[in-house]
Amino acid sequence: MIKELFLAIILGALLGFGLTGGYYSITKKNTPPVSSIITPSPTSPTTSPTPSIAQTTQEIIIAEPENNSIVSSPKTIITGSATPDSYIIINTPIKTYDSKSDTEGNFSVSVDLAPDINQIHITVIDSNDTQTDTLLYITYSTAKFSFKFVKPCFAATEVNPETIKQQVMDRLEAIKNKPEKSLKKGLIGTITSITDNTIVMELDNTKYTISTTEDTTFLNTKRNKTTIDKFKVGQDILVLGNIDKDNSALCTAVRIIQTDIKSIKRLHQVVVGKIVDISKSSPIIVVIPTNNKNTQFQIKLESEPKDLKVGQKVIVSIIPDPKVAKTYTALKLLSL
Repeated sequence: MIKELFLAIILGALLGFGLTGGYYSITKKNTPPVSSIITPSPTSPTTSPTPSIAQTTQEIIIAEPENNSIVSSPKTIITGSATPDSYIIINTPIKTYDSKSDTEGNFSVSVDLAPDINQIHITVIDSNDTQTDTLLYITYSTAKFSFKFVKPCFAATEVNPETIKQQVMDRLEAIKNKPEKSLKKGLIGTITSITDNTIVMELDNTKYTISTTEDTTFLNTKRNKTTIDKFKVGQDILVLGNIDKDNSALCTAVRIIQTDIKSIKRLHQVVVGKIVDISKSSPIIVVIPTNNKNTQFQIKLESEPKDLKVGQKVIVSIIPDPKVAKTYTALKLLSL
């Protein structure tokens, strides 16, 4: 009896496995492979044709020079780190520069500076056309102050690329392990309030409280000496001084200069995309950005685009054309 019961259990198990395996085989045969299943993509919302730059969380680390730093040379070297093998576009008031980060993401570019404060626009574009932008403010001045100038990390001369690479890596490591910030800064902003010895100014929603002393020098737009009572709310100023080590929004001024923020803030943009049209009568191309198909840029070049073709991928640094509406002027074009 036990022998027969044991045999029945074995036969039942074998029959059960056979049915299950047969069902699995049929189900697998009727199920399409994963690669053939099409998942509907979400429809992209219609956006405004207003030109915009795609912003991401990709990080750009600037090792040298520090933001708002003061240098005494008309040249400085911008060093930093970003995504490896990315295009680096740097716009200064004088010129547009292009470079690439190395396999570790490090980059180093020597740039020329204009007198006084320079707004420097740095753009990184990686292999996926992901674009990240950051601003850097650097003041170039040869005037003598009561504090020493911040010196560039390296001399602005030709050096061995491997030496630059090692210096960049060393500097980034130093910043990572022990943050270093100079207290000597060049700050720009618009006056929001003023008293006998204190000025509050604002730039890009950041407020700075500027303290003045009997040694503070005041200069007007013509660089002639003046007094604090000649400054007014709504006026733009450049402040050279010492920031508080515990609060970067507090500064003791060594020199305050009347200026015009509009003169240093250029509306640089960097566009990566494909050429969709080339004018036959003028040196103008139309580019649609890779990351924003609902926007197009009409871009005026310096000369006829002889080597460019429709469908070609390009990176273009542009600014609005002051004479022609909805048109931009190319400062630099890279054909990819």
